[in-house]
Amino acid sequence: MVKDDFIRNGVIAHRDAWKHYKVSQNSMGSLRKGIELGCEGVEFDVWLSQDGEIVLSHDPEIGGKPVEHFSFAELREVALEGEEQVPSLKEYLELIKTQNRTRLVLEVKSSQLSKERSVELAEKAVRMVHELCAQAWVEYISFNYDVLLKIRELDSTAAISLLEGYKTLEELQADRVTGIDYYFTAFLEDTTFIERAHAMGFTTNAWTVNEAGVMEKLRDMGIRYITTDEPEMLLEQISSLK
Repeated sequence: MVKDDFIRNGVIAHRDAWKHYKVSQNSMGSLRKGIELGCEGVEFDVWLSQDGEIVLSHDPEIGGKPVEHFSFAELREVALEGEEQVPSLKEYLELIKTQNRTRLVLEVKSSQLSKERSVELAEKAVRMVHELCAQAWVEYISFNYDVLLKIRELDSTAAISLLEGYKTLEELQADRVTGIDYYFTAFLEDTTFIERAHAMGFTTNAWTVNEAGVMEKLRDMGIRYITTDEPEMLLEQISSLK
């Protein structure tokens, strides 16, 4: 059981909170900043290293090293800002559990080596979350539908969202996907989409929104979450309306 003090302001920091600080994206420092700011969630990205460790990186390579072709020890040699190292998923989970206000939004990246490796990553990530009893802190997102189906198979209660609109709402509902997490223009182009998605029980999230005017418009439309590189801007906007 986890005491529910989780924030519900709809602010999701994209690759954590990094843009205005001397920290790298997807680092322990950027995670701490996201927590300190008071974001509802911090989004981050994971891959499998060559030797099967779950490591953080948005791109398929970091510091010139393709993540899937190097060992975790070799990836740790990449220097991040603030004299940090490339973190593991385990380190992220251990840190997020030191508080119960901000959650993690874990993006499972699609392997560039094989479809099977993407599903393996999803399975390892879910099992680690369960082993560390971190389910209350973690939601999952992916562009890869097989990844979402594997997560649902392993965890019947996990919040899972698709990052691209190549499935109908009815298909998503049938497969027990819980969230619509699309590029923000999808919601602006179809002004009924948010209402229809909510009526079917989905959460809605727009990425990646970095302009104040677009943030305000989406919030007026009733979007549940906004993922942004400018969480400070969105938090200020929300605070000014109270």
